[in-house]
Amino acid sequence: MIGRKYADADGYDAYMGGWSAKLAGPFLDLAGVRDGGTIVDLGCGTGNLLAAAAKAFQNATLIGVDPSSALLAKARRRPELVSTTFIEGGVESIPLAAQTSDFTLSLLVLQEFSDRPAALAQMRRITRPGGIVAACQWDFARMPVIDALMVSIEAVQPSAVQAIAANSPNNSPGPKGSEAWPSRIADAS
Repeated sequence: MIGRKYADADGYDAYMGGWSAKLAGPFLDLAGVRDGGTIVDLGCGTGNLLAAAAKAFQNATLIGVDPSSALLAKARRRPELVSTTFIEGGVESIPLAAQTSDFTLSLLVLQEFSDRPAALAQMRRITRPGGIVAACQWDFARMPVIDALMVSIEAVQPSAVQAIAANSPNNSPGPKGSEAWPSRIADAS
């Protein structure tokens, strides 16, 4: 399903590419990635995180995994990623052996995983003991476009804000989406 959702690599890059390219370097720093190990990028898309890793870590082995053949095709055409291994596959069953990776990363894609605990378990499975699993995702509750959308929905149907928040794609055991927009929900009551 995700592979079909992301069939337009140029459109993806025009919208998401700029964000992932800007975030890639700081994310690698935050994750504590070091040169010389194997870096696996889950949901690699068109390869922006891998390109930043290739530039920063010339001795690293790079592996990109993504369910979209279109995004992978564009990543494979990047000259700076000529030595990168690309694998078509999903996070539900990562097509890599256990303890393959020193750094298992996922940049701006967690929201796409239908079962995040299972995805994180797979990430852990492919990571060597002492390795690093790191991911980041959008802070939807603080994005101006989402806030503007919630304000508009609230103006038309205040109860819809609570329904949207309650059905947020937050499958983690922590706070649910209804806590993401507390001021909007309080105003809708």
